[in-house]
Amino acid sequence: MEIVKYTLDLKKTWDDFVYNFSFNGTVFHTKEFLSYHPEDRFQDESVLIYDDNKLLSVFPCCFLNNSNKYFSHGGSSHGGPVILKGLKSSKIIEIIKLVIEYYKKLQHPLSMRIPEQVFSDEPIDPILYGFQSQGFKLSTELSVSAPLKNLESRLSKNSIRNIKKYKDFELVYDDKSYTLFHNMLTENLKKHNATPTHSLSELLNLRDIFGPQRNMLILTKQNNQILSGIWSVKCRNTWYAFYICKDYNIQGNHSTAFSLYQSMVESRSKGATDYCFGICTENGGSYLNTGLVDFKESMGAIPTLRYLISSQ
Repeated sequence: MEIVKYTLDLKKTWDDFVYNFSFNGTVFHTKEFLSYHPEDRFQDESVLIYDDNKLLSVFPCCFLNNSNKYFSHGGSSHGGPVILKGLKSSKIIEIIKLVIEYYKKLQHPLSMRIPEQVFSDEPIDPILYGFQSQGFKLSTELSVSAPLKNLESRLSKNSIRNIKKYKDFELVYDDKSYTLFHNMLTENLKKHNATPTHSLSELLNLRDIFGPQRNMLILTKQNNQILSGIWSVKCRNTWYAFYICKDYNIQGNHSTAFSLYQSMVESRSKGATDYCFGICTENGGSYLNTGLVDFKESMGAIPTLRYLISSQ
């Protein structure tokens, strides 16, 4: 096997592999997505792994100057090795050993975030074992995902009551709706002294990059006023709730349950099998937001793990 450093002329090869030939690649692993960042934001150190000219894996990676380490990937929610469908576990572990040796020679730590099992068509256990067997540290964040089959049977009585309070929602794509949503999201995050991961212009850019087949914004309204909204992104057969927000200035606003339910129904109509709500932990998984996990589980979600892997 050999490692080839990524160059721009390999973009189509990379994205074709992620979308069409891998068992665990998501939109967040693609160069189509990662390229929305300004060129000077990350020092790209991605690689492709071949065996007799056959592409077996791609590994998105960048060098983070502020922490002096390699990370897969600083511009993405998901990272780690993307692997060809149907490979034996022994081959996957061989690929991982080769990747580890490559970055070890660069003399800086290597870290990554491995997405939940729900984003993969085959077990991710060989990937986890491969890194752990080579001395890497594994830690976890608690995430939750809802299987969409028989979803309604798993909704709590309280969630059903809240869902029935509302009826007006829109699946939108226009600039004005995205702007109003981003303004609400910004106000929500101010309560936590935070800002959205993406600026409005970046969010609009991502909307256009993904297209209507890979992202959707659902807004719940009342008297033409936006009560809540969910921006979701398609990752294989799962849709991922990337941004969730609501208007806290409206007393008794429980519309988030309705927005989430409609997002799941829409995902199911598009052929999805699962809907991921994201993590319920903070500080690298050390703190569990119990109110958040209880709410998400009341919406039919079940626990799953996201993995943080580091060489030190």
